[in-house]
Amino acid sequence: MSPKLALYDHSSISDDDFVQNFVARLDVLKTLKRRLTAATETSGDIHQVLIGARGMGKTSMLRRLAIEVANDLELSSKYVPLRFREEQYNVLHLRDFWRNCTESLAEWADQAGNRKLEHHLDRLVESNLWDNDEKAAEQFQAEITALDRRAILFVDNIDLILNALSPQDQWIFRRHLQAENGPVVIGAATQPLKETADREAPFYEFFQPHYLNPLDIVETRACMQAIAATRSEKGERVIQIVQEQPERLSTLHLLTGGNPRVLVLIYRLLESAESNEVMADLEVLLDQVTPYY
Repeated sequence: MSPKLALYDHSSISDDDFVQNFVARLDVLKTLKRRLTAATETSGDIHQVLIGARGMGKTSMLRRLAIEVANDLELSSKYVPLRFREEQYNVLHLRDFWRNCTESLAEWADQAGNRKLEHHLDRLVESNLWDNDEKAAEQFQAEITALDRRAILFVDNIDLILNALSPQDQWIFRRHLQAENGPVVIGAATQPLKETADREAPFYEFFQPHYLNPLDIVETRACMQAIAATRSEKGERVIQIVQEQPERLSTLHLLTGGNPRVLVLIYRLLESAESNEVMADLEVLLDQVTPYY
């Protein structure tokens, strides 16, 4: 069976289908994995941030790396990968963030089949421990320490959280991240974090940036063929188009700017379209992405 393709709500597809469809930026994935593998309990340069415009694959990369950590024997023995919803608008204080982390840990326990830990954390989240920033941080870290691992926090739109915190809270947050066996942050943002460029700011040069730029035509063609290869008979049409009508893909790539999310739209279009005309392709594509742009 061909893996399901998703544009926005990747939670609607299984991890297996998601991994099969993840064909772009494999070099970035390898780099992030290598840094996690090489890190020690006191590594200070382990915190990363993915920077790119909407649709460039930031959220997908966070999920793909989390899956890699969970499935790799070495990494899963060192880390607990914790994922969150894209926006954490409820974070006004550090205690809010640590409570979100604990809720994510409960979800991880559920997926791991650890019912005892899941029920313990569910009760914990409803307690009054989250009324104090330091107690909240200590409680979350105590739960992670009990697992003899280190937490990785995959935080989308991390700039929203940093902007919501006061400078004092940002310094405290940094202290927790720099602690021995403290949480590792792999974040994502649509633009460079202003806090990392200000010499006086708590997070000056703290996160290692990875810029997710538009795909070039070679990457686009390779990704299109890789997706098609997972789609059995459905992908044969796309492989034929890429091989026999390269100018058609080149035109669509030029007009859509190498955006990976739009790449999936292009793929769907080529797989199902009955027309062989580029303008017909474009008209259908524009109808789908007009609200997006």
